[in-house]
Amino acid sequence: MRFVARRLGFFFVTLWAAVTLNFLIPRLMPGNAAIAMMSRYKGRLNPQALHALEIAFGVNAERWLVATVHDLMTRQELMSEEPVVRLI
Repeated sequence: MRFVARRLGFFFVTLWAAVTLNFLIPRLMPGNAAIAMMSRYKGRLNPQALHALEIAFGVNAERWLVATVHDLMTRQELMSEEPVVRLI
C-alpha cells in the first residue's frame, strides 16, 4: 500500500510540474504569437494587421495576466450567451 501511495504522490507532483511548465514557458518567451505569425508573411502585412492580430490573440495588453484572471473570475467572456460568430 505504501508503494502505491508513493507512486500516486510522485505522479501528482510530476503532473503539477508538467502543467505549470507548459503554462509558463510560452508566456515567458520573448515576442508574442502575433509577431511570430507576421514573420511568416515576411513583412508584407501592414502595422494595422499586426495590431488586429495582437487583439485577436489577446497579447496587446501589457497586463495580459491581470485581464485574463479578471475575465475568468467574472466569467465575462466564458459564459456569454452570444453566438460565437458575433464574438469573433
